[in-house]
Amino acid sequence: MFKRHTIKKGQTTVEFLIILVITMTIFTTLVFVVNQQLESQTNIFRSTQAQNTINAIISAAELTYSEGSGSSRAITITIPDGIEPQRTYIDENYVNIALYIGNDISDINGKSSVKLLGSLPKEAGTYTINVISKEGYVVIGERSLDATPTLLVFQMKKNELQNKSFKLQNRGSESFSIILDTKVPSSQISITTDKSFFTLTPNEDQTVLVTAESKSSGLHTGYIDAIGNFNESIRIYIQVDARD
Repeated sequence: MFKRHTIKKGQTTVEFLIILVITMTIFTTLVFVVNQQLESQTNIFRSTQAQNTINAIISAAELTYSEGSGSSRAITITIPDGIEPQRTYIDENYVNIALYIGNDISDINGKSSVKLLGSLPKEAGTYTINVISKEGYVVIGERSLDATPTLLVFQMKKNELQNKSFKLQNRGSESFSIILDTKVPSSQISITTDKSFFTLTPNEDQTVLVTAESKSSGLHTGYIDAIGNFNESIRIYIQVDARD
């Protein structure tokens, strides 16, 4: 009798352990599945936040631009958690927010019908940013480097030299080291500036003299990039209309 009771008690212990293992396996599986679903829902929510922010910026920029140079408005945007700062930017017509999704980085972006200049916050949170219409572009956020005008039109005779100028302004609180980079796709025109590197202290402005020459008649284009530190730059477009 004693031996039978011991065997029965041992069987009960084994059965309990088996049930416990099965229960723990089921529980662990459920926790894993729930966590996967929560992570998926969180990623969808973050992606939606990013897309809503991009849409809001583009919509405000296009509306402000349509109201004319000098128009402005303030909008509230949300930068979601888990952004990649180096791939979160405003460039020409594009707004891009990069998010870490698992071990990968996902780029969420949108394209505006107007040129955009400025930058996005690099940390998660809710921000109020300014949207300001300028001549030929819209400034998003607080931009330190500005130029007036951003389009220089030269109407001249072939082989004639002509001068025009633009002004660079530092509206920020830090000094800017400025490099001017001139690009002309045609060898038939020459675009030069009276300076190629200089420093702009806070609230300072400098006038840049631009000299154009065309070796052939017709309409030619180019541009000058004013490249500053702090990842800010601005482009001045050049049109040369030369006649015989």
